[in-house]
Amino acid sequence: MITLPTIEFSPRLQKKNDKLYIFDEVRKKFLMLTPEEWVRQKFIHLLLQNYGYHLSLFQVEKQLQYHQKTKRTDILIWTNEAKPYFLIECKAESVALSEQVLFQALTYNAVQKANYVGITNGKEYAGYVFLEEEQRYEIIDSIPFF
Repeated sequence: MITLPTIEFSPRLQKKNDKLYIFDEVRKKFLMLTPEEWVRQKFIHLLLQNYGYHLSLFQVEKQLQYHQKTKRTDILIWTNEAKPYFLIECKAESVALSEQVLFQALTYNAVQKANYVGITNGKEYAGYVFLEEEQRYEIIDSIPFF
């Protein structure tokens, strides 16, 4: 697990009916500012600014079917060849990155089949790479660059 770097993050915010909203650059709309949404938007910004990712390759809250249940991945980044590359599960800063959080991300990735999986609470990050030949995940100590 790594501690995420402190980044400059000044999102577009809007107040409506005593509720705060944040602009999502991926979906091009304002969303209610929940603790998890704050982490998601901050992590997207980190990837765009520091790791060479392109906004056009992001998909946020992508629906998927898992055992007749509808689930949603927090962040899914695609390759230029339209293949899943990096799946990230975001939790509020108050949520510890537990085995349960990792299991959730790996469950989603059983459907998506991205090369990399990450979990974050905005303060910490844990990353994994899928080793195709060995059919297993290995811990990595950094966020993958695009």
